[in-house]
Amino acid sequence: SRSLAALLLAWVPVMLLPNLLSVDGVPHGLRSCGVLPAVALLGGVALDSLYNLMLQRSGQRLAATTAALAIVLIGCWTGYRYFVVWGNDPQVAGDHDAAFRQAARVLLSSPAGTDLLLVANGSGFPAYGHPVEAQVYLFEMRDRPPALLGPKDTPRLVLDGRPALVAFIQRDDRIVELIRRLNPGATVVELRDGGVSPESPVYRVN
Repeated sequence: SRSLAALLLAWVPVMLLPNLLSVDGVPHGLRSCGVLPAVALLGGVALDSLYNLMLQRSGQRLAATTAALAIVLIGCWTGYRYFVVWGNDPQVAGDHDAAFRQAARVLLSSPAGTDLLLVANGSGFPAYGHPVEAQVYLFEMRDRPPALLGPKDTPRLVLDGRPALVAFIQRDDRIVELIRRLNPGATVVELRDGGVSPESPVYRVN
């Protein structure tokens, strides 16, 4: 009906307003997801209209076959784009948690007796008192979790000669210099191997 069509067509711009009026993280998927039901319904309406048109002109069998074929092709195309094109794009991994997962694996590869420290200096929303990026490390290292360090945990950077690996959610050379000052004579080396990203570095101390 016309009222239903008007509702669906108005739905899309109205539900895009939270994203369009925001200045934080634009475009933002969560603030835009309100349009998804309308988009899905519009696609269904279009397919139903196509089916009815073919039903009038070509009969039920051809109309049903064409509709089923369209659904299968759309599903295959969407699956290909999601699992092959998007899923294998290295930029996708880079924009998500690949750097954190790789750093976590480097921490886990350290010998027993090594202190594992994570400087939780990410910019994500807090989760259980720390930036949400820390959850990647905690999941990957669930059998050997690191000690999470926040702004008030400077004394824990005093290692007293103990070997340690210190990971950073985000590079911060000021904290690296602080580690050197708190551990005079200690060797502080950034690990370059193991696929660690320079944006989320790992340092070996002592």
